[in-house]
Amino acid sequence: MRSFRLAALALVAACLLPQSAAAQDRATLISQSRAATDEFDTQRAIRLARAALDPALGPLDSTWSVAVHVLTQTLVDDGQQQQAGLWARWALRQNPQMQIFTEGFLTSLPALFAQARTEVTPEAGDAFSQSRYTWPNATSTVTEARFQVAASGTPVTVLVTGVGLVGAAGRSLPPGSYDLEVSATGFLPLRIRREALPGVTTEFSFTLVSSASNVIADDVRDRLFRATVPLNVTRFGMPQACVAGVTADGGRLVITSYHAIRGADAVDADGAVRVAAWDATANLAVLMLPSARPDTLAGDAQMLLDGQALWGVQLANCSTPSAVQTSLASWEGRPQGALVLDTLPPLIIGSPFVDFQGRYAGTWSGGLRAAPATVIGPLLARARENIIAQNTRTPQEVATQENHRYGTVVVTVTGAQNASVRMTPLEAWQWEELAANGPAPFTFRAASGRYRMEVTAPGVPSRTQEITVVAGQTTRAAVPLVVAQAAAQPQRRGMPRWAWAAIIGGGAAAALALGGGGGGSGSSGGSITISVPVTP
Repeated sequence: MRSFRLAALALVAACLLPQSAAAQDRATLISQSRAATDEFDTQRAIRLARAALDPALGPLDSTWSVAVHVLTQTLVDDGQQQQAGLWARWALRQNPQMQIFTEGFLTSLPALFAQARTEVTPEAGDAFSQSRYTWPNATSTVTEARFQVAASGTPVTVLVTGVGLVGAAGRSLPPGSYDLEVSATGFLPLRIRREALPGVTTEFSFTLVSSASNVIADDVRDRLFRATVPLNVTRFGMPQACVAGVTADGGRLVITSYHAIRGADAVDADGAVRVAAWDATANLAVLMLPSARPDTLAGDAQMLLDGQALWGVQLANCSTPSAVQTSLASWEGRPQGALVLDTLPPLIIGSPFVDFQGRYAGTWSGGLRAAPATVIGPLLARARENIIAQNTRTPQEVATQENHRYGTVVVTVTGAQNASVRMTPLEAWQWEELAANGPAPFTFRAASGRYRMEVTAPGVPSRTQEITVVAGQTTRAAVPLVVAQAAAQPQRRGMPRWAWAAIIGGGAAAALALGGGGGGSGSSGGSITISVPVTP
């Protein structure tokens, strides 16, 4: 174990060159904690390592990460595995990107932190709560954990699930992780999970969202309408489609879904639109307009509560906007992931979502999902780089690169009545919604590549084969179905007498050979099968 400790001290020394006075204080506490461990004064080592984690001592940098490792290792050495896990969860909640050291510490620590990471997941209320700490010094022997709520102009009720309310004087509770339910009259409730740390008082304050957030003001709604851009999309063999996007970057760029432009030969918005960046997997695209629009949204809504109202856009005749209200059921994988809606909105594809203040919340992906505003930033940055480098693409170039350009197959069926055709995608770049069926003659418009074609008709054997949709071309296929003919039945003739004689004679001989006739004690049952060819 001593080799681990010496290696840890060497690692500390490597991480702690030159630094602020506060960080030097943290480094000193770490060194003192390791020295106390070498002197077998475990409780003092724990107190010193705990003191080194005080956020007031400086940024949560590599020195702080070393302090986390020193404390958790000391607790594990002392048999306090649960306490070590508690501190690991708290540390990862404070700094999700905390570096995990694999050298100089116990080999079990990476597994401890990996487990803690699975238990620390972003929640709806995280962005709406703040924590301040009253930290014990290096000599304090206090082990009590305590929660308090900061005084504010809005009376807030905080319930610790399974424990009780946090009153004006605060609440003491055993160290551990707890769920807190926060509510106030006239505001949306929120929920967070926090660690009660031994010897530490945690004071919470909250930024609450008014329950009036389910109403959008007329001026906010009108700004949403002005920032929404109708887009006319042309695909080979398809009628022109209307989709939407929302302006960004001073009105020259438009954020929409990739599905809105998928397979397009051209996109028009008072002129030809180019694609500045796209991400087919994330279902997002950034388009460059021929000229800038005057209106954009008020900013990004990066803090959303479950249950909060959102508004999208519908466009009648690709020109007249109307607001469609839904609400956020959950946010999967905060702060990235996807917004999950509680109801299926009748929106136009590519529609933006905004909150009650008119801030951009995300782009509709289809169904009950939307891409949140938090994932748009990197794609916008790439779009700006491509514009500067003059590396934008036409929609058709994008569709060609992704194998999403459309083609058409016209299927006719001969030899049978009331035939039906079913097409099923076979390529990795195709999507399930391309599957289609209908009565023959059947016109199939879809992305390029192979499809399985099944042709059926009443009373006729079905026919299945592959067919290829060629981008930008119309293919005509005539499929013959053959009506099955009833098979002619063979005519049976009587067997000649010599055949019967042979059967009878052979049967008698066989019976004798098998001991038949006497039925003696050694007899056993038997059978003879004779195949006589039938002449048709």
